[in-house]
This record gives sequence, C-alpha cells and structure tokens, in this order.
Amino acid sequence: KLKNDMKRIASLRAINRICASSCGLTNYCTSIVKSVSPLLSKSDNNVKLNSLQVLNSFVEKYGNDMKPTLNDILLSTTNIITAENLQVADYALDLLSKLTKFKLDVDALNNAIEKVILLTESSFLVEKTILKILEFFSSLAKYNTSVDYEEYIKVLEKKVSIT
Repeated sequence: KLKNDMKRIASLRAINRICASSCGLTNYCTSIVKSVSPLLSKSDNNVKLNSLQVLNSFVEKYGNDMKPTLNDILLSTTNIITAENLQVADYALDLLSKLTKFKLDVDALNNAIEKVILLTESSFLVEKTILKILEFFSSLAKYNTSVDYEEYIKVLEKKVSIT
C-alpha cells in the first residue's frame, strides 16, 4: 500500500503503530525500511514526516537487527536535511542521533555531519532545531569513536556564536 498515493500516509501510520506494539517485526525490518526510505525523497511533507517517524521507530526498536540497512537510512536522511524545511530537519536530526549509536560508514557519517553544519548557517534556525543539532553532536561524541568530531566542533564554534 506504500506505492498507492491515496493510502500511503495511512499505511505509514499503521506501520508505525505496529512497530510500537509488542508485535515482533524483526523478520520484516529490512523489507519495510527498503520500502520506506525512498519515500523521504517525495515532495509531500506529510509523507516525509511519517516516513521519518517509521524509520525512527524501527531504528529505536530494531536497530541491532537491521544493521545492513542503517547506512541506507543514513544516506536517505542526510539528503533531506535543509534549512528550507526545519520541521523535516528536526525529525531527521532525531533519526541521525539514534543512528550514531551504531557502526556506520564513516564517509556517509561525515557527509551527514557536514549537512548538519550547513544547517547551522541558516538565519531561520529556531531553538528547537539548535537543540536537535546539539543532541546529534552529543550522541555522536558519546557513541561514535570513528569520527573526529572535535574537528567538527571547531568548525561549529566558528559558525555559531553562543552568548
């Protein structure tokens, strides 16, 4: 039902509810994620937000069972982090923060970090988005030792002045 435009949002919400329930979806994680990740490139904001919620739920609950698809999620999520839609960026930053707990492709992770740093240059940033950015870097520093985050923090300090 995810291919049907009329039923897509309802299907995404249903998948998210099922994921939140006690039903075991471990065997279906990969196929669901491979169906949902491409939806992040759709122009419909509701589809993006609901897709991010589904991916967020799956990473949180089944992250260890879906390690082969985590880099795909990282790449799809990185592509939608822009200042043009801060609501989507906030949801994407939540997902990125959860993804940092897993071993990811260093180049893909560096690309995500650079997109987040670009986001800080926006004059439209609101407190919520800034907090999400800080949460992402905090999670990165806590869980991921494969990235030289200190170098990125220096770049961030130059771009963002905290008073």
